[in-house]
Amino acid sequence: MIKILDLKFKYDINIIYTNLIDNILHIVYYYDTRRTREIYLLKMNTITQVIINIHILTNDFIEDPKVYRIKIINNNIYLFSDSTQEVYNFEGILINKYNFSTTNIIEINNKLYFIYGHDLISCEPYYDNDGYDEYNFLLSIKYNSEKNYIDYNDIYLRHREYKNVKTLNLKIDGMYKILCYDNNLIFRDKQEGKNKLKIVVYNLLTEKFVEFDCFKILNNFKFLYYDDDIVYVYDYPTNTNYLLSEDLTSFLEYNLNHVCDNYYSSYDNSSYDKYDDDNECIFELYYDDKILLHKINLSEKYIKVGNIENNVEIQIEYLLKNSDYFKGLLDDIETNEIIYSKLENMDLYKEYIINGIENIDDLYNLFKISNLVLDKNIKIIALKILEKIKYEDVDIDKIFDYLEIFSTSVCDNQFLSLFYLMIEKYDIDDVLFKFRKIDKNTKLYELCFEELLKYKYNSKKYHEDLIDNILILS
Repeated sequence: MIKILDLKFKYDINIIYTNLIDNILHIVYYYDTRRTREIYLLKMNTITQVIINIHILTNDFIEDPKVYRIKIINNNIYLFSDSTQEVYNFEGILINKYNFSTTNIIEINNKLYFIYGHDLISCEPYYDNDGYDEYNFLLSIKYNSEKNYIDYNDIYLRHREYKNVKTLNLKIDGMYKILCYDNNLIFRDKQEGKNKLKIVVYNLLTEKFVEFDCFKILNNFKFLYYDDDIVYVYDYPTNTNYLLSEDLTSFLEYNLNHVCDNYYSSYDNSSYDKYDDDNECIFELYYDDKILLHKINLSEKYIKVGNIENNVEIQIEYLLKNSDYFKGLLDDIETNEIIYSKLENMDLYKEYIINGIENIDDLYNLFKISNLVLDKNIKIIALKILEKIKYEDVDIDKIFDYLEIFSTSVCDNQFLSLFYLMIEKYDIDDVLFKFRKIDKNTKLYELCFEELLKYKYNSKKYHEDLIDNILILS
């Protein structure tokens, strides 16, 4: 597990949405005071560490209809109250407002559908110059059925008669949450017993049902379930099951959630006390590096690799799976050894591709050999190096060593992240002293010079709301 960043909040926030889009972390959250609900969109550039905290709305519980649901669809923020739905974009700008009451909104095949009450789903209503025109209902939902089934009835909806509207009859108790993925409606039914959820999935095209149990729903339609006290993930979009890594399992008590790809987040409010001004609620972003441990079908064929002084024997499939350099060589020639003077520290590389990065201390030499052999996951090694520098004491001379080897690799974003981390963590005079010693004919000098100019003219600034101590800046 690689820790990417952490954010400390003064208030106990409720996180509605997290995503990482083009290196920008997005968090939609709110917190309540005695009288108001304060709704924010935080955007953090994970490379430059610049944070913008956009205040979306102050919802006054006394003067305004209470915002009881917040939902994000297609990078728009929908705020639901008893009388209106307001829509904001990711710049915090109001872009639409519906003056009617619904309980939720879902997207099916790129079209928005509103949920009215608890049992009517309609496509987005049409408005003319006189306002409301009519609703086009997709289906009606009834709960507490004896079984799950679909039928067609002549039913009366919203003071109009609609014929042959689908009625979805569900054997759940009505304590539900509706999700939607592709052509599937996903209903969460709270069952009796600790942390047990019944999931009912209805496919709108095939009109078929699927049911399964879980104990937690993560973002992006991932469901956690137990099998012999071991936690597994059911990934609904890919219809695959896999073991949740031990590192991630340890974060279940801290509101573990999936962000995107192999990124996960946790939120720890265990020490929060609303009567104590000295509070820290901590949001953390992690990368699950267990992706490095590929499931490989191994043969009994070993190959010796390295230089004369330092070489190892390793099953050939490990090299073919992880290294483009070795794959290119071994696709062209049949050999049982590759001895080359520059193949140093192959013992480190062997440990890394077989057992992972967690127990390797010499990350510098691991990165060098991985860069030489064109390792497919070298950017993950770079993330591990960034974690070490961010959270441990590392001499500035070593920082420039890392910058140099990053500059000759494919890790462009990680180079930039390291540069701005250095600017943030170390005294600028020390940075400039080291910079002046770089050979001006190298790529490292060129990259550092360019970023120093950008830093000069785009000085790190925080949104004024941050000064109000919503975030605790270290």
